[in-house]
Amino acid sequence: QLLRKLRDHWHPSWGAEALLRVALRSTQKTKLAWAKDAAVLELAEWQLSEVKMAKELAELETSLVSLEGLKRLGFQLSLEHVAHVARLLTPQGLKMSSKSICRLLWL
Repeated sequence: QLLRKLRDHWHPSWGAEALLRVALRSTQKTKLAWAKDAAVLELAEWQLSEVKMAKELAELETSLVSLEGLKRLGFQLSLEHVAHVARLLTPQGLKMSSKSICRLLWL
């Protein structure tokens, strides 16, 4: 319930980092449990909607963090989400961090 109350006050980068940290610090067994958790599912859905709306470089890099966290938790990513981020990042060229380029390639 706390997540639902705070969702309107969260910045997308907080949600992206939360998903990634949960994924990186979890064992395979706990990743499966987290992936079924209602709060995580709601956060994942919210983050995916943020990915679709991303347009600026900072938003795109946050989207990459979200997508990486979701993939590491075992969520099946839509090609549409990855393609959207890739299409918008391409013109950014050298402005992208090397970490963002690696994340995009990993997805």
